[in-house]
Amino acid sequence: MHREIGRLGLLQIDSVNVLVRAHYLPLFSRLGAYARDRLDAMAAARPMRFFEYWGHEASLLPIDHHPLLRWRMARARDGRDVWRRLEPFAGERRNEAEAVLARIAADGPLAASDLAETRAGSGMWAWSAGKHALEWLFWAGLVAATHRRGSFERVYDLPERVLPRAVLA
Repeated sequence: MHREIGRLGLLQIDSVNVLVRAHYLPLFSRLGAYARDRLDAMAAARPMRFFEYWGHEASLLPIDHHPLLRWRMARARDGRDVWRRLEPFAGERRNEAEAVLARIAADGPLAASDLAETRAGSGMWAWSAGKHALEWLFWAGLVAATHRRGSFERVYDLPERVLPRAVLA
């Protein structure tokens, strides 16, 4: 599995679930039947060999690709090249993002559902302000994905607690 993802360069992570979540299918088509929980465990294993970030879309990428994407993180910190609804967290709503970041620093990993907030409405993309702040922090490289819960919800933590020191140097 490690070798195949490395050969592909990334594995796009997708919540689409008609047969199974879409990110399980490329490995099945190349390796045949495999225990999907092995992919989930591999994605969360320490020391990390892969990390989650915006490759093409949400992707599982080889850990040595992290430095190659820092330009995108830097642009996101300036509010550039991010989803329009995330742009304010680089500017006028930055204090909200910093409050979420401070909570992660103090309390450890959390997901959007751990924030005591109501969603902006119903539907998959009706995110709360806290979820928007977390996604901007993630895009900006100020937090990293530590794993995903069974509900496919991303859990965030500080990069220095998730990524290998050598990658952050």
